[in-house]
Amino acid sequence: MRDTDGFQDAAQVEHIKLHQHICLVDLSPSERAIYLELLQFLAATEFILKRGKSAKGDRSDQIQEVVPSSGDGKPALFLRASQFTFPGVRDTSELCDMIVVRRKHELQAYSDQFKKNLKQTIWLHKQDPECSRFRKFTARVESHKLGDVEVSKQLEQYISKALARYHKDDWQKFYRKKGTNIEKCKEADTLPEYPTNEMATGGHSHLTRVASENRTIISKLNNVVEEIINQTRALRFFENILLIQRGAELVCARCGVTDLTPAIVKVMGQCGHLLGLECCKDNDCPVSGCSAYNREYQKLHGSTLVGSRLQWCSEHGSKIDEIIKLVRSIVNEKKEKVLIFAQWSESTDKLEEALVAAKVPFSDLRKEATSSKTLQHFQNGTPPKKGAKVSEVLIMNIGDANASGR
Repeated sequence: MRDTDGFQDAAQVEHIKLHQHICLVDLSPSERAIYLELLQFLAATEFILKRGKSAKGDRSDQIQEVVPSSGDGKPALFLRASQFTFPGVRDTSELCDMIVVRRKHELQAYSDQFKKNLKQTIWLHKQDPECSRFRKFTARVESHKLGDVEVSKQLEQYISKALARYHKDDWQKFYRKKGTNIEKCKEADTLPEYPTNEMATGGHSHLTRVASENRTIISKLNNVVEEIINQTRALRFFENILLIQRGAELVCARCGVTDLTPAIVKVMGQCGHLLGLECCKDNDCPVSGCSAYNREYQKLHGSTLVGSRLQWCSEHGSKIDEIIKLVRSIVNEKKEKVLIFAQWSESTDKLEEALVAAKVPFSDLRKEATSSKTLQHFQNGTPPKKGAKVSEVLIMNIGDANASGR
């Protein structure tokens, strides 16, 4: 795997080596799309990640699931190429639809949060019309300076409707009445006190409580806008990949040319726009109102996104499915033993889950206290304990001292 300047797609070139068997695994469309989405995210962070709970949603959960404790994004990308889990979903087309639905659900959740913060902001603005922060925010939206014109237009509609629906009593959804006895009114104990024109305390002591609160909510509003932009681009990216994989009509987002084929289009990794080859020569996205900068390795050629021949995979993913298939062939048909070498514990865990599901007996050497006995039983063809089945499959972790003989 190379760095981003000449990045090599692990999903394309990774091979499974099993008992001197080598096969190239063709990923399902959904697996490949999720892999490419993670590739774009990691490339934007220069492959350095930190575990944390700041990010929310299915997309972030998928990322955190494969991030190693070291924070190195390259192993994370390798793990995503090797294993792919959406529990309970087996049909490829169903999985594609589910991923899009989840992305839309996340976008809707952030949009709902925006509407809620917006309603509060407008009420505060009406109490202190002299404060310019709200006017500056709306001007930024209306002038399409957010970096994504699709988002700007949607937010304009939200703002217009929210202003039209303003009511002087909207504060009741966000604040409790001044002097409310919290102990006697449990429903109000999580709401802050009604802001007044009294001077605020703390860092905003030079402002009234209304103005201070307005600053705070506007800040939250800006943060939600950033998430809406990110989620919109993630959804757009995924939907355009699926359009290519499913043979749908392709339209250049810049010039509007239709009837394009996968061979003459690219999907922009940062913003998700689909462009004809003539419209994506520069790194700056040419779509009006889009501020994304797409490096060459982030421009995904349509021909590499064409749907896979593979129409089905289990919840463990195409590559682990292929391992199980080869293991069964070697053990049941050739009557030979199998050694599987895994580089990371995460890969071993996923593999073992699949072997259990396939009812294939196996052993591994990760338990140091019993590793020597485990190896002995495997070599001698004896069961590890009374009543257990003889294991013909041994999983060895490359980085483990027990596997390397140290």
